[in-house]
Amino acid sequence: KEAGEKLSDIGGKLTKYVTAPLAAAGAGLVAVGSQFDDAFDKIRIGTGATGKALEAFQDDFRAVAKTVPASFDHISTAIADYNTRLGLVGKPLQELSRQTLELARITGTDLATVIEQTSQSFQAFKLPADQYGAALDYVFKVSQSTGIQMGQLQQDLIKFAPALKQLGLNFQESATLIGQLDKAGVDVEQTMAGLTKAVATMAKQGVTDANKAIQILFDRIKNAPTDIQGTQAALEVFGARAGPALASAIREGKLSYEDL
Repeated sequence: KEAGEKLSDIGGKLTKYVTAPLAAAGAGLVAVGSQFDDAFDKIRIGTGATGKALEAFQDDFRAVAKTVPASFDHISTAIADYNTRLGLVGKPLQELSRQTLELARITGTDLATVIEQTSQSFQAFKLPADQYGAALDYVFKVSQSTGIQMGQLQQDLIKFAPALKQLGLNFQESATLIGQLDKAGVDVEQTMAGLTKAVATMAKQGVTDANKAIQILFDRIKNAPTDIQGTQAALEVFGARAGPALASAIREGKLSYEDL
């Protein structure tokens, strides 16, 4: 009887402290395995990859999952979408996925939206793949220093890319200009239209360097003898909506050519 009671007590402890935890751990492993399967299915469907190509994407997924505190679903989204949108594979795909996942987590923004806007802005300026990481870092820096929302900044980069490139501005210069205009409370669309028109006019007058033309415009407004004359100069170039605010920002030192 005494031996039976001891065996019963041992059995109860084994059930409580060994069997039950092992069962729970097993269930957890099954759940994790299911999440891996779902993530791999998402990558397969998103990229259309099979065989060794799919195995390579699965390796990319594992590499990112080891270093970023993100859900398997989000990691597979980044891997699949950046491959589809930008054609990235291997290390470049891993690095941009890590950056974007961290950015979305830090800023609390929707991952799919960040991927879409990032991809479109890179493509709008025809950036090479080896510049993607630095470009994304720079956009975040401009957002932090000027206060413009990253989503708005990237939307403006996409929308005004043709005008900005016509002005001779690269990706970083364009991001800086948009951020500074937003910070100064100036209408970006009106400013872009005015700058494009003014640079085209000055090109006919012999000023073929767009950056030099922008500097001349800013200096003309800044160095006008009076505020009224400075505002008038801005009105002639940028119109009634953007002109007054732009003149005020330039003459008060809130916006300058050197900021670009």
